[in-house]
Amino acid sequence: MKILITAATEPTSNMTVGEFIAQAKQIYNEYFPNSECIAGNRRLFGLEYIIIDWLLSADVTECANNIRQNDMFHIAFSIDLEDNTESGKAYEVTIYDNSKRNDMPMPSIVTMDVMHKSYTTKPENKYMAYGRKALPFRKTTGSPEKILATLRKYAQKLHAMLEEDLANDNIHENHADLLRSKL
Repeated sequence: MKILITAATEPTSNMTVGEFIAQAKQIYNEYFPNSECIAGNRRLFGLEYIIIDWLLSADVTECANNIRQNDMFHIAFSIDLEDNTESGKAYEVTIYDNSKRNDMPMPSIVTMDVMHKSYTTKPENKYMAYGRKALPFRKTTGSPEKILATLRKYAQKLHAMLEEDLANDNIHENHADLLRSKL
């Protein structure tokens, strides 16, 4: 199978998609070195995206009932690889080959959407098993470097909020010990 990837004529970043993903993981691991950041690029609805999931657990065995969706964090971002210029698309993928995705250059302007932005806390209502605390994250558009700086700011804010909630006893007992070991 052959692949044909043509980049837009607009300027692109000096960074490749693979380099961006590696730096995004590195930023998260600076604040949560014993946790996992799952990041990779995907093709959804004919468009290229980078998906980033932040997890408290480093391994599925740290999650309740060994189910990854039981992780304390529910935090994910999507970064579309559409160049936000007048021309539209950054990439035209005629025949798709997964092995070539990380070698594509990042567009000069990208948009990061926040897909999920909360973590598990103690419930506020006695009839609930858990509560959730939302994080002040929002959509950001800019250069890949600006997006990485925003991810750093978000990781720093998440770390500070978790420390505060742990100190104020707002973290559910099912997650408190794991969180203490990760901070």
